[in-house]
Amino acid sequence: MKLRPYRTDDLPRLYEIHRAALGPYVEATWGWDEDSQASQFQQRADRGTWHVIEEDGTVLGFMSFDEADDRSVLNTIELAPEHQRCGVGSKLIRDLLSRARKRGVPVELRVLKCNPARALYERLGFSAIGETETHVLMRTRQAV
Repeated sequence: MKLRPYRTDDLPRLYEIHRAALGPYVEATWGWDEDSQASQFQQRADRGTWHVIEEDGTVLGFMSFDEADDRSVLNTIELAPEHQRCGVGSKLIRDLLSRARKRGVPVELRVLKCNPARALYERLGFSAIGETETHVLMRTRQAV
């Protein structure tokens, strides 16, 4: 498995993954509006910060993270349903945690309140530090 930079020709497959992976939680939180979701997804893609998760030429999903001086932020990790609960996400998040540990900084993320991925984040050492109307804000301790 490897991460590679996002290419514009990845967009249709990544949007398909987004719809399958997060669609039910977006629907439960705000309702799913296809035009709005497609537009927002395109805008996020245009920022060029995604890494495509690939194995043997198969796109498994994508992730985005930022590594600042004082913290790392996991912006998103989305996997096709057939590649969820197989250890792929855990491995990638552990890699990010390891890099943050070496730098001595915490990792932060936010997760929709209705998304069961929160349990995975808790198993990996994240704790809730706050919430919004729709999201739980989570962080690791600095010395992860």
